[in-house]
Amino acid sequence: MDTRDIEKRIIGALLSGKGQAGEILARLQVRDFSDSLNQTVFALCERLFTRGNPVNFVTVAMGLCSQSHGEDMGRVRESLEREYPADDAANVDFYICSLLEANQLREYNRAGTALQYAEDVEEAERVIQELNGLTVRQAGRKAFTASEAAIDFAERLETRLQAPVEFIRFGLTPLDRELYVQPGDFLVLGGRPSAGKTLLALQFALYMA
Repeated sequence: MDTRDIEKRIIGALLSGKGQAGEILARLQVRDFSDSLNQTVFALCERLFTRGNPVNFVTVAMGLCSQSHGEDMGRVRESLEREYPADDAANVDFYICSLLEANQLREYNRAGTALQYAEDVEEAERVIQELNGLTVRQAGRKAFTASEAAIDFAERLETRLQAPVEFIRFGLTPLDRELYVQPGDFLVLGGRPSAGKTLLALQFALYMA
């Protein structure tokens, strides 16, 4: 299955109306699609979703008709259903991963070619830096040099040390007096069977609710 077929499977899942639009739109962008029609349909799905409208074959067909002025909505919908199979929506995670990997490999190949034909060291170093950025291209991640990472860590540490310390309260005076637990700490509640661990945890939850 080539990249365009994978793109069609993903958009088919997007239009299937099976509640997968949020996940797909969160993981992919228009630039991840190579085919111009697929880019158009995906961009339209994004606009519909961000406006709180349903994303399915009907709403996308209506959107395409409003852009083309004069197209028959029924024919456009039939064309979309033929072009984008929605019977394989359960495997959309596999298709998304496959598309992202194919795109990343293409970028590696392009950068590798640029590195091979670099005219000087400065250009080669720029391409290598670009390759490093591709390696960490994941949601919520950013490439840092060692010095940038050290500065970032120092700034975060200083901010945390300057902030007032707030400990979690459990609602039981002896525990609140003896335990110094901060948000994010890992606390193990241990005891013999039937000693009351669950009841105690429920007591904590009731107090913190």
